[in-house]
Amino acid sequence: KSLHPSHIDRGQACMDKAPIAGNLSDPRAVIQTSFVPVVLVLCTPAAEKLCQTACNNTRFIDVLRSVLYQSPARRASVRLGEGTHEISDLKVRFMDITQLERPVDDAAALGNKVDESLPGDTFADIKIRTKADVPLFQRAYKDSTPWFDRYKVEFIRGVGSSEHEYFSHPVAVVIAAAADEANHIASLVKLYDPARPPVIFQEGRGDVTAPKLYALLQEGDVVPPAVEKKLVEMKNTFGNTSCTVVKLGDQKIDDRADGPKTVPRFVTDLVYRSVIPYVEKSISDLNEFVSASKKGSLQKMRNFFRLGAGGSGKTKEEEAPGNYIYGGSSVETATRRLADLLFMIQDYEAALANYRACAKDFNNEKTWHYFAGTQEMIGLCLFLLGRDVENFLDVANSTYQKSGRDRFAMRSTFFYGDILKLRGNFKTASDVYSRAAERDTDPFCSAILQEQAAFCYLFMSPPMFRKFSFRLIMAGLRFADINKRKHALRCYMWAYSVYEGKSWAAVDDHLHLSLVRHSYSLSRMNDALHYIQKLLAKNIQSFQKQNSIVREFLYICKAAGAVGGEAFPPIPIPVINNNAVRVYLNDYTPQGSDIIWNEMEDAFRLEDAVHNKGPARQGFDLWKAKEDTQLKTKISVVEEVIYVEVEIKNPLSVPLQFTHMHLTATLEPPTTPAAAPSSPTPFSPPPAHDPASSSPADPSSPAPVHSPRHDQCDWPASSEVSMAHAEPQATEGETAAVVQALLDELVARRGVQGFRVFPVDVLLGPQEVKRLRLALQPLKEGVLTIQGIAMCMCGSVWGRREFTLKQRRLNKTPQQRQTPTYEPNLTLTIKIAPPMPRLEVAFQDMPRYIYNGEVRRAGLTLHNCSTKTGLRNVRVRLSHSTFVTIGEDEKGSSHDAPLTSSGTSSMSSSMSSMSSSSSGTSSSLIPAIPVNVSVGPNETLTIPLWVIGGAVGSFTFCFLFYYESELPNREVRYRLTRCQAEVKVLPSIRVSAFTQQSATDLHAYVLGLDVENKDPNMAFGVKQVSCVSTVWRIDPLCQMQQGGLTVAGKQSFNSFFRISRAPTTEDSGASTTDTTKKAVSRHVGNKVHTDVLLDTAKQGVDSAEHPQLTFLRKEHALQRRIQAQQAHAHAHPHKDDRTTRPGAPPQDHTSAEMDDHINKLDLIVFWEGSKQLGGPPTIFGQHNVPLVSFMPMHNKDPLLASPWGTMPRGNHLLAGRMRNDLVPVPLRFDIDSPAQVAHRFQSGSICVVPIKLHVANCSSYTSLTFDFTTLMPHELADPEHGRAMYAWAGTSAYLDISLAPQAQTSLDLSVCFFQPGVFNLNRFKFTVRAPDQPNQDVFSPFQHLISVEDGEVRE
Repeated sequence: KSLHPSHIDRGQACMDKAPIAGNLSDPRAVIQTSFVPVVLVLCTPAAEKLCQTACNNTRFIDVLRSVLYQSPARRASVRLGEGTHEISDLKVRFMDITQLERPVDDAAALGNKVDESLPGDTFADIKIRTKADVPLFQRAYKDSTPWFDRYKVEFIRGVGSSEHEYFSHPVAVVIAAAADEANHIASLVKLYDPARPPVIFQEGRGDVTAPKLYALLQEGDVVPPAVEKKLVEMKNTFGNTSCTVVKLGDQKIDDRADGPKTVPRFVTDLVYRSVIPYVEKSISDLNEFVSASKKGSLQKMRNFFRLGAGGSGKTKEEEAPGNYIYGGSSVETATRRLADLLFMIQDYEAALANYRACAKDFNNEKTWHYFAGTQEMIGLCLFLLGRDVENFLDVANSTYQKSGRDRFAMRSTFFYGDILKLRGNFKTASDVYSRAAERDTDPFCSAILQEQAAFCYLFMSPPMFRKFSFRLIMAGLRFADINKRKHALRCYMWAYSVYEGKSWAAVDDHLHLSLVRHSYSLSRMNDALHYIQKLLAKNIQSFQKQNSIVREFLYICKAAGAVGGEAFPPIPIPVINNNAVRVYLNDYTPQGSDIIWNEMEDAFRLEDAVHNKGPARQGFDLWKAKEDTQLKTKISVVEEVIYVEVEIKNPLSVPLQFTHMHLTATLEPPTTPAAAPSSPTPFSPPPAHDPASSSPADPSSPAPVHSPRHDQCDWPASSEVSMAHAEPQATEGETAAVVQALLDELVARRGVQGFRVFPVDVLLGPQEVKRLRLALQPLKEGVLTIQGIAMCMCGSVWGRREFTLKQRRLNKTPQQRQTPTYEPNLTLTIKIAPPMPRLEVAFQDMPRYIYNGEVRRAGLTLHNCSTKTGLRNVRVRLSHSTFVTIGEDEKGSSHDAPLTSSGTSSMSSSMSSMSSSSSGTSSSLIPAIPVNVSVGPNETLTIPLWVIGGAVGSFTFCFLFYYESELPNREVRYRLTRCQAEVKVLPSIRVSAFTQQSATDLHAYVLGLDVENKDPNMAFGVKQVSCVSTVWRIDPLCQMQQGGLTVAGKQSFNSFFRISRAPTTEDSGASTTDTTKKAVSRHVGNKVHTDVLLDTAKQGVDSAEHPQLTFLRKEHALQRRIQAQQAHAHAHPHKDDRTTRPGAPPQDHTSAEMDDHINKLDLIVFWEGSKQLGGPPTIFGQHNVPLVSFMPMHNKDPLLASPWGTMPRGNHLLAGRMRNDLVPVPLRFDIDSPAQVAHRFQSGSICVVPIKLHVANCSSYTSLTFDFTTLMPHELADPEHGRAMYAWAGTSAYLDISLAPQAQTSLDLSVCFFQPGVFNLNRFKFTVRAPDQPNQDVFSPFQHLISVEDGEVRE
């Protein structure tokens, strides 16, 4: 298969245009096609013109070449002496006189010719990084460097003629004239005059006896008579066998169309009738001359004395014409010419013998270029004969250089390198190419030799990648010097595949910059952008270099856009911190504890499932910080702004300006058609835009922009919908108008208006990091995928940066463990639902600092941002329910201001106060507080809010609001809104309560209050103590005074009260007042409220009003839940808590009974505080002390810490535990005796005092039976009087005494005293028995003192 040039450049007539046959990378084919007999072709100008007209603008010599190389192999036999030599494929080489007179010295012209013959794309797609890539590269590119092979052949053909070899000497001459020439004989003689032949024959570079063929060129198949006549004249002049007519037809030689048969016949006759006979005759004559010369005595003498060429002793310049060293009649010349002729007819054995013969003479006579020539041909003969070439070619190369024959040295380099590569000796081949590349002055030749050396390093075993890439970079530099950018880019791309990712700063910079410039010069804009992005991403250059790179990047990007590049091409800056990308919806507040928010959201979902008796409904549970966060698709609604927080960084040392920065996204239509008639059809043409109706209602939301196109920043064309938004505050001026108008134009092509744009301008200083919150407002339903950000860099180039979020690898199946598989990260995928109202909540007068127990009034503002739909069924869940109460009580109160409304509609119903069941330690346990309001479109409501400092510390109050749309929504049935406040609670006073039995009344108890001031800078005064119980009231045991009980800083005081039963009345509103002690009791519902005013100068506080009672109920419920949880944990010590939901209440029947027991009460201590003692009060507060119990409590088992009679029947587990533990008993007793007794002990009698022991059963549910037994006294009452002994007299025991619930009895006892003194009558015990309960011994827990004096009682 022959290669043919696409056209013939007549301007380079000196270059060989012959087609090249065979495999150019095979040295055998190259050698056999390069060293062939040469035929000189001479044409008159008229003949050339005729041939170009008839043969598609092709010269006559090229017609002959094409016919020769298109014809099949020509087998020939050459007679050599008595035998013959067979030639398998005899080729000749047609050359014009210019090629023989002057060799090709123009290296640039040769390089350009090679470039013209290259294919259009010579860039490798396979990257070479590892050893495994080398076989892939070799299979994909079997001929990796065809330009080198083409250059090699062209160079060998154009190396020119020299006196030391005869391959370029013509073996025949073709002389052609046009048939229409008037004096064709004169024209032919002028071309070749035997008396004055061309210069090459005069200089001895040709044989004048070579056969001459005269051709008369005729266009067409018919030969006119005039042409026949001219042919006869030619035969008469030049000989009958040397003249012919060549017919030329109208055909395309380059398309391999068969021409007239006269041209192939002419070529065949030339080869077989002229070339071969001449070669046979020349070989025969030369053989005879060499043989005769070697046998003569004169030659023997010359060899003996080693005389110079010709043997005359003359200088080389005088010996032969043309300054040749050896004359044409010398035996050395004859031997060399004989060897060359034998080599051309492929008789390599005979040629090798003659080359060896003359090589000795050349070496002895130190004619080095002759010697180098013979060494070169010896090496080629050995190679063609399949033998080892040893170092003949290497010696030839060095000797050529020694003699100054650089072109022939380069020819031997080509041959030697090909032979070494063919035999797999890549190491030596690389050295040969490298040495030749370093000494050659032709940049193109040096470049391709460096490239060949690089591939030799690559094909070694093992490959030497670093040397491979280094040589490629050297080749790229040489190619770039001579403006061969295609070759330079190829070398840099291959070298870059090796260095990529190695973090070699200098190499990366050089490669990237070179790749950028060469790609841009070759109009490979995508490659130029890719590599300059890599260059910018390294950002380790100096300030000046980075500034230059940025300018070059901007220029390339603008050029790429001008030729139809990508609308938003990727750019390497700014750098995005993908780990910091966050998506925020309007419902979201980033601060606070995620655990608390998750618990409250879960509680809403569970409540909704219970309320609807089905699975949980869809809602905005967008903030779940669980493992499936990446797989959870978020939900937003139409016309609500979506915010994406992005952290960007300028990695360069130069400041950068980014304008019109916005988000890029895609919008896919919903999978199911819209069901609600009010919802717009997905991707339908948008209606007429109404800014008032579609813009967000709140001032902080972005405002829509509609402005004409900006004439200074053109929007790039794109077929994709890519719309984005930015920070709302950046919408002022022309920035938003430009991007909005351009995006509107962009999306108008597809009839989709999916987003509203809010761009932002950003100036990033050197190495600066900024955190931006970009906005995107969807206008249609569907699935929104946020892809990245787009921007205009430095006001001239548009680009984009995409988000690359981390994905979680799957590791569940064997396939996933073997092949890395990752879950899709749906963080930036948002489902856009139909329109729905949006609630915004804000605080009014929320305190930042508050004292412990201080009560403040604040407010909550509810605003519906939607202008189309109202909201209803508002509920709220609190993280700190005991600190906050919302709204007013059912009746309202005089001190609460009415609700205010900024809208046109009124509230649907009054607010309800929180019930006691809305308290708890875990927010997930708190039932939602109904806020029975309906907020219309764009309406604002204000709700009262009361705050109390429940505990000392810093707290974050989390409010989670639940609400639904007034219109049905198929996608989102409810929404959640977060709101939170930071409050710090400062210490004020500490209040603790303790109780004990009354020593004077079986049905009364003593309550003690301990108040301590914890703030040294404040003075607090206790103004009122209130009690809330089922049947009990309290009365002060000390006289009240004006100003109440005041405690200064770091001080404390105690106050005591009497607990007694409140009088019953049928009127629940009746009250009983003790005017002396200022205690007021009244029945409110099923509770008794007692208010004890300690400051007589001020009006009291109604403990039954809101928010005082509400805060007490909250604290009461909290303490009850804590006790229930402790009891549950104690009853189930080995149960795994993980089996139940965290914070779930224990399922125990005792919790409700404990709450309603009559022997418990709640206390409220109202106080005022001031900065100085006695100063005006500045703060007001209350301390709640819930669940104060005054019955005997067990001190070991919290589960049993409840009064007798509350234990459920049938609880076998509890009953079994009671048999081994002490159980509290509802037994009350009191001793009735005189406090002082006088007796005359001198009379010799003892003192006997009768007493009564009153015993009562305090239980309201269970009867009991007891035994009473007296004990021996042994107490020392008064050490001054010695041992004060007493003894029981009379009845000392009562057995099996039964008492019904709430019953009592009296026991008559007598005690004997033997001496005066003070005695404690507590030496007795009760053994109490109850059904299904163990027996319990009860001793007297208090002292009962009696004073006995000696003498009579004084009046």
